[in-house]
Amino acid sequence: MEKRKDPLAGMFFHSFKSDGALEWQGTVADRISDDAYLVRLFSWATGDPTTHHVVKLETMVGWTFYDNADHWKRSGDELSRAAVRKLELKEKMAVEGIRRGRPCKLYP
Repeated sequence: MEKRKDPLAGMFFHSFKSDGALEWQGTVADRISDDAYLVRLFSWATGDPTTHHVVKLETMVGWTFYDNADHWKRSGDELSRAAVRKLELKEKMAVEGIRRGRPCKLYP
């Protein structure tokens, strides 16, 4: 009987924090048990591979997966631009609040 390839192995991904902010980017290296995968992370600054982590399958719920590196990179670029726009808006609102005498906490 032929061993079936795991559907997540080899896929690219982005993960997100509970507030929706980007957290990790990487590839799923392999399934190492029924409920855990080995993932390889990539640097946000350089795009170079950094570290490997073991991640429980339940943790991966909510991640976005991509079939190829081009789609992953394009999506990562757009997600990064959206995060910058969100931060710029937050800073603009904080400055406006300070001008009106209502200090605003920028970062949680």
